[in-house]
Amino acid sequence: MAKQRDKQGLRPVQDVVGRLRFDATFDVRRFVVGYEERFAGVREAPLADFFAGDNEIPWHRIFFIKAGELIVWDRRSRIDLVFGSGDSPAPDHAAIARACAPAPVAAPTPTPTRRSKARTGPALFVTRPCFRFDPLRGAWLPVATAGLHEARVEALQVATYNVLFDLYEPEQLYSEARAPVCSELLRERDADIIALQEVTPRLWAELLAAPWLRAGYYVSEGPDAEGLQPYGQVLLSRWPLALELHEFSARKRLVVGRLSLAGRRLAVAAVHLTSNRKADADDRRAEQLAVLVERLGRADVDDALVLGDLNFGDGEEDQQLARAGLVDVWREVHPHHPGFTFDPQANPLAALATRTGKAARFDRALLRSPAGALAPIDAALFGDKPFGTGPGGQELFASDHFGVCALLQVVADADAAARRARLAAASPVHRSALVVIPPAQAWPPIEAIRAEHDPSHGRWMPHINLVYGFVPEALFADAAAALTTALRGLLPLRIALKAVRRFDHRGSTTVWLEPVSDPPGALMALQAAAAALFPLCDEQSSRGPGFLPHLTIAKLTGSEAEIAAAIARWQASWRPLEFTVEAVHLISRREDEPFAIRATVPTCPEEQADAEEPGGSLPPFGRWPSPAHERVTEAFARATAAVRAGSQLHVVGSARLGVAQPDGDLDLVWAGEDGLDREALFAAVTERLAAAGELHEVRTVKSAGLPVLKCRFEGIAVDLQYAGLPAPLQARALGSLRPDELATLDEASRRAALGCVDADALVLLVGDYYDSTVFRETLARVRRWARARQLDAGAWGLLGGYTWAIVTAWAMRAAGEAGVAAEPEALLRHFFMLLAARTPGAPIAFAPPPEPRGGRKPPWPIWTPTPPPFNSARHVTRSTLALLHAELRRGHALASAGDPAVVAAVDPAGHPRRVELTLVGVAEAPARCVGWLEGHVMGLLLALEDAGARVRPYPRPLGAGAARWAIGLEGGESPAIEAASAAFAASFAAWAERPEGAELQVRLVE
Repeated sequence: MAKQRDKQGLRPVQDVVGRLRFDATFDVRRFVVGYEERFAGVREAPLADFFAGDNEIPWHRIFFIKAGELIVWDRRSRIDLVFGSGDSPAPDHAAIARACAPAPVAAPTPTPTRRSKARTGPALFVTRPCFRFDPLRGAWLPVATAGLHEARVEALQVATYNVLFDLYEPEQLYSEARAPVCSELLRERDADIIALQEVTPRLWAELLAAPWLRAGYYVSEGPDAEGLQPYGQVLLSRWPLALELHEFSARKRLVVGRLSLAGRRLAVAAVHLTSNRKADADDRRAEQLAVLVERLGRADVDDALVLGDLNFGDGEEDQQLARAGLVDVWREVHPHHPGFTFDPQANPLAALATRTGKAARFDRALLRSPAGALAPIDAALFGDKPFGTGPGGQELFASDHFGVCALLQVVADADAAARRARLAAASPVHRSALVVIPPAQAWPPIEAIRAEHDPSHGRWMPHINLVYGFVPEALFADAAAALTTALRGLLPLRIALKAVRRFDHRGSTTVWLEPVSDPPGALMALQAAAAALFPLCDEQSSRGPGFLPHLTIAKLTGSEAEIAAAIARWQASWRPLEFTVEAVHLISRREDEPFAIRATVPTCPEEQADAEEPGGSLPPFGRWPSPAHERVTEAFARATAAVRAGSQLHVVGSARLGVAQPDGDLDLVWAGEDGLDREALFAAVTERLAAAGELHEVRTVKSAGLPVLKCRFEGIAVDLQYAGLPAPLQARALGSLRPDELATLDEASRRAALGCVDADALVLLVGDYYDSTVFRETLARVRRWARARQLDAGAWGLLGGYTWAIVTAWAMRAAGEAGVAAEPEALLRHFFMLLAARTPGAPIAFAPPPEPRGGRKPPWPIWTPTPPPFNSARHVTRSTLALLHAELRRGHALASAGDPAVVAAVDPAGHPRRVELTLVGVAEAPARCVGWLEGHVMGLLLALEDAGARVRPYPRPLGAGAARWAIGLEGGESPAIEAASAAFAASFAAWAERPEGAELQVRLVE
């Protein structure tokens, strides 16, 4: 019977603080310490502050620790609810949890006033789209966001600027002169995220017209400026934001945008709090801060940035910010610099607006990053210099406020770093262990000996210790996450238990089975990788020769003869056991219970083996262009299924229609659950593919505004899109989705799904007259002709492969109505005859075509079959329409005569006057540079047409392996053509992601 204690010592405060800091069941931000300050008595401070910098308070001057109003540890009263020491009968973690129950971020509660109403629940935020400029349509358009966009940068630069509305006293504010200066200041900042306050519709229109904004930013407000009446805040971001808006009143709003950064969810708030011109400004700001802090404290936010005009200076309401965990970036990097952003002495515009004449730091960049994913590096003012002088000699400023620009370090994998730090500092306990456990079928012969001869049989299962003592169970989640990464590639392994060995101690002997791994040394490597994560848990590796793997089966006492005989008997009867180790286990013992498994790494051992059946099969009418294409599709199917179980892979493009060439690329659509971040999905599948074969030229691009993963796998060029589907549609084949079901998808998912739906629709439309084999063979002939004549590149103002499929299906339906025989050659002749006889540019559609938007008729509208239809020939120009019609007339003449020259390759040399485009120095990233060229060449074609030329694009390189293209010219003034060529080359040189040394040469050849 245990001896009852009369009195025990109180655990020292450093032990308690260490437990609160590193035990995952506690949140250190919820605790307060009471300490003695000389000449001032006992003061209180957040416990987290003791780890934020140099702490000059010695341990012996800390008297108590509280969670809310609960005393958790008290030196004088001998209370210890963490360990149960002192006069506390036992630990009481449940009481601590109840005391910590309020949200981690406590919103300041305003005192109710005449206008401040007590809030009964979370503030209402309305979802809003962000906008991006579409150069093809020449308009700012809303962007659908699915999940949070992943921003991948090593540093983040943010800026905030109150640009000064001019609703009052406009004659003194010279806004027409200030607006372009404001725009230029923002362009020069080149910040990743910008928050603006007091933006009026007029200023917003000027900013939206700025080339730098159109080229590089998403914005929170559209061209209608609905949220800027009469003025308001906006966010500018290099990445799409998941936007929300809360309205305090008709003129006061809070804008919040969210994205993913360093694997964490970042919320950026653009704020403009009530100014002191209001009599109840303090109450209003308290209410506004309460809403802000409550939103940033929700579960969907990990880190937070607050950018804006707070309308209070240093020390006035900073306690509210501190309680919210928000750190002032300026104060972090410039603790002794006033950093005034509103200075009536220096800025005449501020002198006009001030009531007190005092300078203040109203504009702030505030940061909350508990895991340290973002860290302040620098902060600076901008707009603090005059840009000119007025008629009276007064200095002119862009605003009455100065802007603030802050640079933040992005710490990659901050959560993992914090986790590693907690594990590295964790002291071992002997009620937990990291072990290998044999499978249950191997237990009987082991347990037959242990049950009789191992005193610990009732506490332990058969096991091989990897680390013992081990970290406390409270840290198992951290440990499992760290082990998942550290042990990757080390499992599975084989173990054989063949020999019986012994350890001799004073007065006893431990008998054990020796594990021998295959491959040799694999078990030692596994233990070394695991143990490195827990440097204080070194009991086994620090003894004698170091770690010696063993599985204990007995502890014996008695004479040497008796012990030797028992060991010899067991060795003689022992039959070697072999098994596969697919996982390691984190085990612990609670109270008087035996050890039990609490976590397993990896969580699903079957993930170690890739047993997924290949997907991505073709519909009955499809055809693989080569066995290599089929193998690549199977590899992608396995990779996508491994990333998202239950997802489906679909083949689209030419292979789905059965007309792909053996050297052609492969178009795939990955369908799965909606609401996921596409870039994160693409990164995960890329990692799988890299381990499965040769993967090159990986990049994520926007094709027609849609995100596409482009790569080359096992020599095949692959384009992969992702379609996010709501739960009721996830089990459906994409090709079976109805128009009303497609309408429920986000735009990127809808367009991706249409790759299946539209292709299958063409087969069904032709199927009213001809079977799919006839359609496939006829389309193959059309595609062969278009390829030979270099007419099959939509990016060059011509028709893409699917558009030619639409035209062919339309022509075959007409042929069926005319009774043309089901012979591909006859159908090809009818194809040429029908199209050559039509008015150039006459619409092609399977239903009444929609009216042109804005009254602008496209040169040749060719509508997709699925409602609502989409013009798939939107890149056709005046010149290329004439070219296509001339080639169709040529094809009709030659096909009618049976002349095989109908598919003769076109020769660019037939255009002695041409523009040649040559990529130089692109050996390191040829695909990216060609992708840029194909994504921008339409601009050059239109510029050449504006210069008076008729263009004939040749989308194939001039010669095998060459990086040179030609655009044939007829007419046009040479100086204007040369100017357009030079401008196009300059736009490539200005490309922000241009590979080093890459150059685009554009020259006129006459």
